Amino acid sequence: MGGELVGKIRYKKAFIEQIPVPVPTELQEKQMNELVDKIIAQKQQGDNSDGNERRIDELVYKLFEITPDEQKIIEGNLS
Repeated sequence: MGGELVGKIRYKKAFIEQIPVPVPTELQEKQMNELVDKIIAQKQQGDNSDGNERRIDELVYKLFEITPDEQKIIEGNLS
């Protein structure tokens, strides 16, 4: 049979491995790491502003080549 059962969904490794996952450049990775560090510091100080989280979203959208229309769909489903 193969595949792993998670909840009621069975997935097969061979299909999961075909999902394209872009690898960030060193600069993109550095930018994301810096933003994550800032977010962690903000949260520890009780600051829940989401400006840096929004910047990470934008970097991820760019990395995955997400169009503005696709962003609306994603963000509409997250609310």
